[in-house]
Amino acid sequence: MELAFAIILTGLLAAVVVFDATKFIIPNWLNLAFIALYPIFLILVPNNIDILSAIAVMLCFFAGGYLLFQFRVMGGGDIKLLVALSLWIGWQPQALMMFGFWTAISGGVLSVFLLIVRWYLIVIGSKMKKKPDYPKLLRWDEPVPYGVAISYAFGYLLWTGKIFEF
Repeated sequence: MELAFAIILTGLLAAVVVFDATKFIIPNWLNLAFIALYPIFLILVPNNIDILSAIAVMLCFFAGGYLLFQFRVMGGGDIKLLVALSLWIGWQPQALMMFGFWTAISGGVLSVFLLIVRWYLIVIGSKMKKKPDYPKLLRWDEPVPYGVAISYAFGYLLWTGKIFEF
């Protein structure tokens, strides 16, 4: 049963990546799906998860995310995704640290990659008569779709058994 949930969660993460990389938005229905699946998981899969601690972690992510959003460090969709996924991690200090670490590392790699590609495309585009119309992801003035990095980090933890074992 755990494997079925891992596959469903991975499908939702893939949808996040597609939406965020193409439209720079993470639809609310995806975040709600992550949250709605959690109680179903608790009912169907025997576990010893402390639900109150998981909710406390989620509320802490909400509070921290609210501050990040207010200071325009991260977008609202990214914050909502972090909040929804934090519920699944719950109070597992090592997994929470790994989630932060892999989110930061993958976000940094993604940012540097996009910086290089976008700069390269500007150089190439400047040599063309007609300015190319690149996809939104590759345009210089667009943000980094951080939901991609968040999804990678959560997927990594999920499939290495750090969130739940299957």
